[in-house]
Amino acid sequence: GSITKQFTAIAILQLQEQGKLNMEDPISKYLLDYPNGDQITIHHLLSHTSGIPSITDFPNLQEIQRQPTTIDQVIHYFKHIPLNFVPGTNCDYSDSGYIVLGAIIEVASGTPYHYYLQTQLLDPLHMQSTYYDDHHAIIPKRASGYAKNYEGQLKHASFIDMSFPHAAGGLVTTVKDLYKLDRALKEKKLLSKENNDLLFTIHGINPNSPITYGYGFFIGSQ
Repeated sequence: GSITKQFTAIAILQLQEQGKLNMEDPISKYLLDYPNGDQITIHHLLSHTSGIPSITDFPNLQEIQRQPTTIDQVIHYFKHIPLNFVPGTNCDYSDSGYIVLGAIIEVASGTPYHYYLQTQLLDPLHMQSTYYDDHHAIIPKRASGYAKNYEGQLKHASFIDMSFPHAAGGLVTTVKDLYKLDRALKEKKLLSKENNDLLFTIHGINPNSPITYGYGFFIGSQ
């Protein structure tokens, strides 16, 4: 699920440290034909202040998320829909924005998203129980998802092909592996202090919600 956004934000900041992108770059630098791409920056995507409508709010979500798809195909579902607000003027949680970040990571790094995470995050931290999910792969001890129906009863969660949520929600992991990530962040093993602090600095504030957002993390009440 959305624990994936933490990994995506860390990857973006790593690429900034490598000089391969900058938070203030417009996304049109990486996705040449993205509508309003000159107005939307990487910072906007990370902080949910881009105004891009979240694909998880689409009425046909249950249908389209079942099919194997490329990241370009997923982005095509929402790229031509008008923005919810002028970028930078509000904060509204958007899975679409993090899917776009996944595409930017692939362009800037020159490698697929899952490969970048494997080589730059998972392998260095020995996170051996974290995977980019694939229903074809045999993943040891993978849990089955559950959801509640309208009567409040538990049922098996609807199937999602994880190529669909991509950098917004495509990972599976364990509590122990998340602890490894937490330790690495606290000990500044993945990022410089300056970039590490950006993860936990409040960048997005929604006036209708007590929750504020950093880069990939909810910060909590103000």
